[in-house]
Amino acid sequence: MKIEIDFFAYVSSIKLKNEGQIVSYFDPTNKHEIYTKDKRRKTIFDPIRNKYIELEKEELVRQLVLQYFLKELKYPMARFGVEKRFKINKLFKRSDILIYDRDMAPFILVECKAPNVDVDKKYFGQKALDQIGRYNLNFKVQYLIVTNGMTTYCSKVDYHERNFTFIDKIPSWNEF
Repeated sequence: MKIEIDFFAYVSSIKLKNEGQIVSYFDPTNKHEIYTKDKRRKTIFDPIRNKYIELEKEELVRQLVLQYFLKELKYPMARFGVEKRFKINKLFKRSDILIYDRDMAPFILVECKAPNVDVDKKYFGQKALDQIGRYNLNFKVQYLIVTNGMTTYCSKVDYHERNFTFIDKIPSWNEF
């Protein structure tokens, strides 16, 4: 079950260095790197890490998702972890966005993909779900979210029944 979210509505909330038009970066057919007219790399401000990050397509999605959680769903900034490093089977990985509940326990895990990565199709969608499922072995969150900024899926994990259910809405901070 897809969730309809207009992440692009939050584009005015993000800060860019070397500003330029970013509308085209949500075009999944855009396979080019993101540069300014004078060929300098663009950077985008990450309010969670409190620094400018090189602007890649996946990073733009991550920052728009963060703005949605902060502004629309009212999650406090102190409850986010971005690019959190963890270990799976002796390999180090990084989670895109990890959100902690009121007790600072991992609560929501978000996997962001570039807009040109189709999270709908069987191969790519299943690959993204497998990835977030593996990552969740470490975190044991209640909600898993996969998005490419245009298509979003959210599932609620039931550890007692050992399954998950796709849901049609991401819970706001005040709903739990």
